[in-house]
Amino acid sequence: MIHLRTAIAIVLLATFSFPSVLLAENRPSSKTPVASREAAPMTADAGQAQKDRHASEVLYATGSNSTGAMTAGGADKVSGALLLDKAVSEADKNPAQPINVFNDNLVSPVEKNIHMFSSTMKGHFSTWLSRSGKYIGVMKGIFREKGLPEDLVFLALIESGFNPMAYSWAKASGPWQFIKGTAKRYGLNINPWVDERRDPIKSTKAAAEYLTDLYDMFGTWSLAMASYNAGEGSVSRAVMRNGTMDFWELRNTGSLATETKDYVPKFLAAKMIAQNPDAYGFGDVAYEQPMEFDEVVLDRSTSLGTVAKCCGVTTRDIKDLNPELIRWCTPPNTPGYTLRIPKGTKDTFLVNYTQQSEKAQPGFAKYTVRRGDTISKIAHRFGVEQDMILDANNISKIKRGQRLIIPVPDASSPEASTGGTEASADGNDVEASADTENSASAPVKKARTAEQGKKTYMVKKGDTIKSISKKFKVSVKSLRRANSLNASSKIKAGQKLIIPSAA
Repeated sequence: MIHLRTAIAIVLLATFSFPSVLLAENRPSSKTPVASREAAPMTADAGQAQKDRHASEVLYATGSNSTGAMTAGGADKVSGALLLDKAVSEADKNPAQPINVFNDNLVSPVEKNIHMFSSTMKGHFSTWLSRSGKYIGVMKGIFREKGLPEDLVFLALIESGFNPMAYSWAKASGPWQFIKGTAKRYGLNINPWVDERRDPIKSTKAAAEYLTDLYDMFGTWSLAMASYNAGEGSVSRAVMRNGTMDFWELRNTGSLATETKDYVPKFLAAKMIAQNPDAYGFGDVAYEQPMEFDEVVLDRSTSLGTVAKCCGVTTRDIKDLNPELIRWCTPPNTPGYTLRIPKGTKDTFLVNYTQQSEKAQPGFAKYTVRRGDTISKIAHRFGVEQDMILDANNISKIKRGQRLIIPVPDASSPEASTGGTEASADGNDVEASADTENSASAPVKKARTAEQGKKTYMVKKGDTIKSISKKFKVSVKSLRRANSLNASSKIKAGQKLIIPSAA
């Protein structure tokens, strides 16, 4: 335990120097996203309780902020003067300043990561920088509104390479690699229809809130970023075990995982390259155009194929702007859903969409539950997931005589087979059952006709894109294209894939 007299002596602050480079409008994508491993969450109340409990151990002081650091909005993000047994820089403590938190001990780790990014990983890092052009502007704006350093956008560079579809072995998803528990804690919806972890705007707002809480808990961005990687519980235990809140000291102990020790140096290396790409051999990167869009509010669930036609664009254009959408349509039972469409197409969309009647909207069949039916049987009959039926009807179970709507794909959409009606484990088409109502046959037959001549395959455990392409004697490239998969997309058991013709 550190005595108060000692604490007063060590509250003197030292300034870590680091070459400050103006933030450039540069950005990235990743095949191997860093997974956010998180421990048991610590609430704000729990964090304050811990501060009070350990005041005598000089982890925190309960007095007013001695630094006077204020955000752009005037909100003081430093809840109390930190009494640290190793001084922390003013720049690291000020939440609104650029993050330049390193000292001489960090030079070697930062240089190591710079070398890795600019040599063995140069191809991947170039792709990440290219993709960053699309998202970094809007992300910086969100951090600026929250009074946070804009430099934090570079965490998305090392987490996912700015890839909304990134999915890690730890089941973390999206550009900010949220796991489900943390995503839901910060207001992101995850259901059979949407996964808001993949939305670049919604997930960035959630990341900003999470990073704010972490900063409030630990008082420095170096520890906040380490906690983003390892979880606040892990970092809190490391702090109390070693009696220091200096990340660089903790880095030299055995209390942090190797990945977490390297996380801040990796961030600094990525930041340095992104802010001055020419200096590190990335001067020829072609950045993607910034994300621009109009928004429309839909009064009913609508297929993305229909939206694309109303806008005069492709379905891929719509999906690209709305990566949170998992299926071929906007969520059912969600009137007032806000959808992004390409900038400049709103007037055309509204004119054409108004002419679409509800009956003209494809994507749902009707079915009356019969004796002996189960959700599993009905889902198998239509080739969709059980959760999709339950969610579409806002129910948890079925009963005889109940009328259901069955989500089936819109044949006009290239993604029609995703969760569609025709995929089975053996790749054969699934026929609509004879006991479906007449209204079910049209969309089912329409979807089947659109995919006529294409086989489908349900992914089994152990399958890879390469093994499936060999099995059906098609190229990996054509298989990915047929299923709208990019090089970093993952497949999983139970997923249904379109198998293009060998030709």
